[in-house]
Amino acid sequence: MIGGLWKSAGSVALFAAAGLFVGGVAMPSAKAADLGGDCCADLEERVAELEATTVRKGNRRVSLTLYGWVNKAVLYWNDGNRDNTYFGVDNTNFATRFGLRGEARVNPNLKAGFSILIDVVSGANTSSVNQEREDNPLAGADAAGAANTGLNTFLDDHAMRMRDANVYLDHTQLGRLTLGHLTATGHQSIIDLGGVSVASAGAIALVGGGFKFANSATGALTTATIAANTDNVADWSHRIDAVRWDSPSLGGLIIGLSAGEAANIDRTLPTFNATNGTGPIGLYWAANLRYAGEFAGFRVAAAVSYENSEAEEKSLSSLASGAQKGPTTAESNTTGASLSLLHVPSGLFAQGQWVHFERANGGNTTDDGTLWQIQGGIAKNYTGLGNTALYGEYAKGTDLQRTFVTDPAVILGNEYTMWGLGIVQNIDAASMELYLAFRNHSLDRDAVSGVAVDDIQTVIGGMRIGF
Repeated sequence: MIGGLWKSAGSVALFAAAGLFVGGVAMPSAKAADLGGDCCADLEERVAELEATTVRKGNRRVSLTLYGWVNKAVLYWNDGNRDNTYFGVDNTNFATRFGLRGEARVNPNLKAGFSILIDVVSGANTSSVNQEREDNPLAGADAAGAANTGLNTFLDDHAMRMRDANVYLDHTQLGRLTLGHLTATGHQSIIDLGGVSVASAGAIALVGGGFKFANSATGALTTATIAANTDNVADWSHRIDAVRWDSPSLGGLIIGLSAGEAANIDRTLPTFNATNGTGPIGLYWAANLRYAGEFAGFRVAAAVSYENSEAEEKSLSSLASGAQKGPTTAESNTTGASLSLLHVPSGLFAQGQWVHFERANGGNTTDDGTLWQIQGGIAKNYTGLGNTALYGEYAKGTDLQRTFVTDPAVILGNEYTMWGLGIVQNIDAASMELYLAFRNHSLDRDAVSGVAVDDIQTVIGGMRIGF
């Protein structure tokens, strides 16, 4: 019991021990001889009272970790006709969040655990703001594109978004089986060995995705956005209710399989439109093969993936109103690959991704779009504070416009390009990153697709601190 006492109340016990001395003079030895009786019993009773008021995990068998970060930024934008600066926005590359995870060992080969991860949506964020909106609306339109006036509320410091809520079993020889709300084994986006994703992630639309390209002749805003012409291949694009299996590492190779509801695969909030009968239906499944290794001073990470979804809200909304009613389905596929290299001694790195989309549109036609992106630079500890990562990037997307219409020709012929520069400074002593990044976004549209538009520039600077 005494051993537990010292663990539970080190400072209390130390204070009690100090109480044996008054004015620097030792108490009489007769008092010291009483230490094994009422004195310790009273002290243990006080410790028990303190333990009863302490916040702690529910049981002693499952480990519990609280973790997360806060990530806030300043975002400047210029669309060729107007510009503005938004302060204190949440950087969606690594949105402010907190999580709980726990694990218990069942036997030497088997562990059981859980993950709960929650985004804190505190007003504006970098993926949703645009020229007309400095706040973050909950939902602006239904699956058919009509205004959802009843849902046009704004998320001002009162919303949380569930990212993970799942349980798993992890066996050393059989791999990990996860069940619940999770990230499916879809496209991995850029695997960031250079340490720059807090400023410029592989999901381009996470910073500035909501901004609209402006008509070059009149300055009027079009309906074409950065997000619509890049698609968003972040992991959140396939966070769904599913079951997932990951194999044990086999020489650095890991196989991943998952299957679940195709409710959120369209990279939008799941909705159901009572008028035209569209909504999140169908089955989603995905498979990938991931590799990580290090040899001859090089760190290597790579992945290939395939995703299949039986239905997408946007695809269904492209059909004629009458055709949308009933059990109409549309199949969509995504194929992707990622490769990252880091030369450890020099800090030089190169990383990139390629992803191809096939989406049904208007019956028997498809929207086949491709996006590729590369990043390169150097990451070294020049200051003693932590790594300084300097990088440049370039991306090109073809035919990725996701505002579907009845005539599929209207969405073809779009070519999007992006180039950017940035710096990320790690401060290891505070588990912190400071970052500054510039991107230039261009969109070329043929005569059928629409009018010529001006480039959009974005500059983001901010700080992320973890706990």
